[in-house]
Amino acid sequence: MHRHHWSYAVLVLLVGLIVPLAFAGRSVTAATASPADTVRAFYERHFAQGLAFTEENVAAQVPWFAPNLYTSLIAELRKPSSPDEGPRINGDPLTDTQEYPTSFKIRGIETARNTATRMVHFALPVGGHVVRVLLTRIGHNWRITDFRYEGGLSLRRLLRDGA
Repeated sequence: MHRHHWSYAVLVLLVGLIVPLAFAGRSVTAATASPADTVRAFYERHFAQGLAFTEENVAAQVPWFAPNLYTSLIAELRKPSSPDEGPRINGDPLTDTQEYPTSFKIRGIETARNTATRMVHFALPVGGHVVRVLLTRIGHNWRITDFRYEGGLSLRRLLRDGA
């Protein structure tokens, strides 16, 4: 009997030590963060990646996207393009710019029970603009569900209807 209890205690101890280590190298901040922390971490990563709207960069940001937004972004990036036409999405839809911004600041927030909107101000070489980042709580996680631009268009609508 004592040997069985000792084995169980060792197993519980090992699981308690190994599971946190397994997630140590992953971005678990997105999973437990507030809406503001989620948006800040997302844009810090996006700026560090060079702001390019590529499949590789979007895949690296999967912890911050709602699954259906991520799927739509990857599908858009995988669509074949015609050499006779310009790209459907020109520039970076995550900052709504063709010129990459020099910095960002998170401004006001609107929060309901399971949704939130953060306003992000992007500084450009000349001037700046605001993008509203919409989030939804999925389980215990805040995930980005859409980006709304100053003109009223949203990234989801752009992906659905085309440029």
